[in-house]
Amino acid sequence: MLENTAVRALKQLVLLHREDGPSPSRTVEWLNMRSWCSGHLHIKCPRRVFSRRSPAKLREMYEKVFEKSADRHSDFSRLARVLTGNTIALVLGGGGARGCSHIGVIKAMEESGIPIDMVGGTSIGAFIGALYAEERSAVRTKQRAREWAKCMNSVFETVLDLTYPITSMFSGSAFNASINKVFQDKQIEDLWLPYFNVTTDITASAMRVHTDGKSSPGSQGSSPVPPHPPSWGPSSPAPQNGVAAPRGKVRHVPRGGRILAR
Repeated sequence: MLENTAVRALKQLVLLHREDGPSPSRTVEWLNMRSWCSGHLHIKCPRRVFSRRSPAKLREMYEKVFEKSADRHSDFSRLARVLTGNTIALVLGGGGARGCSHIGVIKAMEESGIPIDMVGGTSIGAFIGALYAEERSAVRTKQRAREWAKCMNSVFETVLDLTYPITSMFSGSAFNASINKVFQDKQIEDLWLPYFNVTTDITASAMRVHTDGKSSPGSQGSSPVPPHPPSWGPSSPAPQNGVAAPRGKVRHVPRGGRILAR
């Protein structure tokens, strides 16, 4: 029935998770069976959502819940903002060392009580954005980014990655391995927050927006700065640094949402 409804209607697949449960996995299987979905959301739920109680007990319990002020950082508040067109999206730009400032911005937003409903980025912004979409914590994002930076600062690994400079100075294998080590087999669909990254297809001179598939190839394709690592990768025929199309990063935030571009 939903497949025959108006195309303009917003159809979100909402997947409920226990607060103390594991991270999302195999989301793509749910989406493949529902081609009518325009998007999906992972929602962490308190135990009461999954409890079996009589209608009277449920009414009594939720009367007490409604007496409290709403938590704007809860997943249900995020769901309400998405459905009402008030999504708050954080878009992170490129620039290598700027990745450190991205983490500072996220921390400042957390301290200011500003929720983040969606993350997008290019180059180092794609990497930091994917980490935050998975962790939803500035502290954990900083820890994992620091571990990755230590691996990238290895002189030994850098020397081993040197290659004959036909298209680049380095083969890119060390860089790709470091990104794969961070995200492993994590799919974009399995990140807690909706996420996208931007690359530029230098063969077709076109922008590519990645909203599905593995997290690591998209971050790899969005990050290289020629002529150092090779500018092509598995995420598209020949992606180069997405900073060549900076306006495209913002264009893919849902209409009606508020954009916080860094």
